Amino acid sequence: MSAQELKDALSANFGYPVGAQSESSAGKSSLNEQEIYDVVKRVIAQHGSLDASAIKDEVYRQLSSGEAAPSAPAGNNRYQEIRRILESTPCFGNDIDAVDLVARRCALVYCKEVEKYTNPRGGQFQAGIYPVSANVPVW
Repeated sequence: MSAQELKDALSANFGYPVGAQSESSAGKSSLNEQEIYDVVKRVIAQHGSLDASAIKDEVYRQLSSGEAAPSAPAGNNRYQEIRRILESTPCFGNDIDAVDLVARRCALVYCKEVEKYTNPRGGQFQAGIYPVSANVPVW
C-alpha cells in the first residue's frame, strides 16, 4: 500500500458515504447484563474454565453480529482491502512492545528535530507529545 493509496482511501471514507458505518463498526454498542452472563456461561461450557481471551472474542463476536451494515461500495475493493489492513494492524497503547517502540522512535525523531530550532529570543523550543485528551478539562 502506498501513502497515496492510503490518502485516497481516507479522503474517500473508504468508499462509504460520510456518517455510514462499515461492516466492522456495525452492530450493537454494548451488551446488557443477561447477554454478558450468557457469554460467560457459553465460554465456561466450551472451555471448562474462564478464559479471558475466549470471553473477549465471544463478546466481540456478539457485538459485531448486530444489524446489517450498509453493503460495501462496489466501486473500489482496494479501499476495503486498505481498511481491513488498518483494522488488523496492532495499535500503539495496547501493551504491544514492538508497536510501542515504533511510536517511541517516531516521537524521538520529532523531538530531535524540534531541538534544532530556537525561538526569536534565542531560547530552545521544547517538544511536547500529548494524548488527544490532554486538552479536555477534568470536572
